[in-house]
Amino acid sequence: DGGGARRSADATAAETAAQGSGVRRDRYTLCLCHPLTGRQHQIRVHMKALGHVLVGDTRYCSTVRRNQRQLEWCGGRLFLHNLQTAVEYVTEGGSESSQGRGTGGGGAAAECPVPCCGRIAARTPLPAELRQALDHLDVDHDEET
Repeated sequence: DGGGARRSADATAAETAAQGSGVRRDRYTLCLCHPLTGRQHQIRVHMKALGHVLVGDTRYCSTVRRNQRQLEWCGGRLFLHNLQTAVEYVTEGGSESSQGRGTGGGGAAAECPVPCCGRIAARTPLPAELRQALDHLDVDHDEET
C-alpha cells in the first residue's frame, strides 16, 4: 500500500518506487511501479519486501495453493506488465550523422544548431490474459492500467 523504495541486500543497490492505485479487491492492490535502477527481479523482490507478492509469482510466493488459484485466473502467468518504456536523450548540437536521420535516409545532414533534449516513450496495452484477470476481480481496465 502507499509507496516505498527498497534496496537489495547485496552490495548492488536497487531502488523501486511503488504506488498503490487505490483499486483494491479482496486481498489485491493494483500497483504502479517505477524501477529507479535496473536489476533482475527487482520489482518482484521489492514488492515481496513490502508485503505485496505479485499475483502468480511462483518464485517469491511461499503459498503454493494460493499461487495455483491465482495462476488459474491470471492466464497461467505472472501479473507483471511493462506498461510504458521511456528513454530520455540529449544531443550536443551541430549536424546529425551523415546517414541522414530525420531526412528520410536521403543522405543530407540535418542541422541542429543548439543542444536539445527529449523523451521517447512507447506504451504497450495490457495483454488479454491480464485483462481477464482484472475482469475476474471486477476491476476496470481502461487505458490507465
